[in-house]
Amino acid sequence: SPVQDAAMYGIHPAVLDAAVQGALLDASVLTSEGPLLGSSWRGVTLHAGGADRLRVRITAVGGGAWSVDAVDTGGSPVISVAALILRAVDTEDQAALRALPGGGRDVLWRMSWVQVTAPPSGASSPSVLVLGDGPAIPGAAQCADLAALKGVLQDGGAVPDVVFTTLAGVSPVVAVPDAVAVEAVVSATVSLLQAWLAEPALQAARLVLLTRGAVAVEPGEDVTDLAAAAVWGLVRAAAEENPGRFVLLDLPAGSPDIPVPVVLPDDEPELALRGGMFHASRLARTEAGVALEGVHGLDPDGVVLVTGGLGGLGPHVARHLVTAHGVRHLVLTGRRGDAAPGATQLRAELEAAGAVVTVAACDVTDRDAVAALLAGLDHPLTGVVHLAGVLHDATLSSITAEQVERVLAPKVRGALALHELTAGTDLAMFVLFSSTASVLGAAGQGVYAAANAFLDGLAAHRRADGLPGRSLAWGPWQGSGMAANFQDAE
Repeated sequence: SPVQDAAMYGIHPAVLDAAVQGALLDASVLTSEGPLLGSSWRGVTLHAGGADRLRVRITAVGGGAWSVDAVDTGGSPVISVAALILRAVDTEDQAALRALPGGGRDVLWRMSWVQVTAPPSGASSPSVLVLGDGPAIPGAAQCADLAALKGVLQDGGAVPDVVFTTLAGVSPVVAVPDAVAVEAVVSATVSLLQAWLAEPALQAARLVLLTRGAVAVEPGEDVTDLAAAAVWGLVRAAAEENPGRFVLLDLPAGSPDIPVPVVLPDDEPELALRGGMFHASRLARTEAGVALEGVHGLDPDGVVLVTGGLGGLGPHVARHLVTAHGVRHLVLTGRRGDAAPGATQLRAELEAAGAVVTVAACDVTDRDAVAALLAGLDHPLTGVVHLAGVLHDATLSSITAEQVERVLAPKVRGALALHELTAGTDLAMFVLFSSTASVLGAAGQGVYAAANAFLDGLAAHRRADGLPGRSLAWGPWQGSGMAANFQDAE
């Protein structure tokens, strides 16, 4: 059946996913050990955009690869893929997960960092260029901007192996910028990446985006530039769409003159330099258990505020707080308040379980509205759970400034308002609902990944300040949440 909003995409992610599912019906796939996932795409050509139905021909081309040719209902070409390569999921990892309590479903993961080394410099050292106000690298060429670099290439200049550029943003001294500044930095980075990918001569070059204090490497380390933290999410998604084209390199906060090595560790798209050593990001298992930090310290006479409490995930969270943790005063917000589907039934259900529930119409992107809501509470605020968000899929090449503002607003503006307006409040918990898109990258979800990476950075910043803060990077929820139907969530 046709998907909604197909005309907004070169090819809608759901349409593309459905188009390649036929490869999994091949007999050799069905008899292989373990499930298969798409590993790489080669020779992808988009002939026309906006198709909401496809006729697809999938042909095995050997070596575990399939070619894909899709046309619209009129027979006009839409997309062709020379080789879609599938790889088997590691069966040892599957077995290890199944051996864990709950079959692996109760395992929590966290971002960790490990030391890695770069190859020794020498004859194989890359040619380096510095773009804009990037670091001063001895012997490296320098261009004022990408337009100047394109001019050099058009005049016959050599294509550099690596281009360093410092992320243009707010001062790293300002750990918590306003939302407009975050949107500006993300939009500027989108424009830079789009222009970079649009230059054919740079296909063999890697763009290294330098940030400072955008990630917390050591336990308790502060994130001192939240706008740059958001960009990390954006670039992670861009790297999924364009493998090998981008590298993120974070420098320590407050060290403007630190020398930047030009030889980077191989095959590491995310790096941080701390103590003169490279660190690369990894996922590490952590303890299973209650994810809502500090929930056991909630004052039974206090109020827990759940923004987006009337959307797809809100009712699940509200029930969990009441039935599992004894919360007795809940405020659930959504843009439509009592008019939201199921709001009346949810309040009745929770009140039958012993809670006092207030359903409030509140746009969390409106700081004044959030301030008025908090000022009107009749019990002390003891906990915040921020779920509000909007999903708008778009590949990097099609992201617009309007999409950046729309997707960032509920998460970034809402979280900043809650962070600032609860300053001085004795909260037991401050929980932000993030997404695995911010940590793992998600093709077609660059702005959404940026919004959630901002939440991850804000939580780390709060913890470094001695405040409660936890960002939970959820994957898709079965039958609930934004991924269930590609619609907005409150």
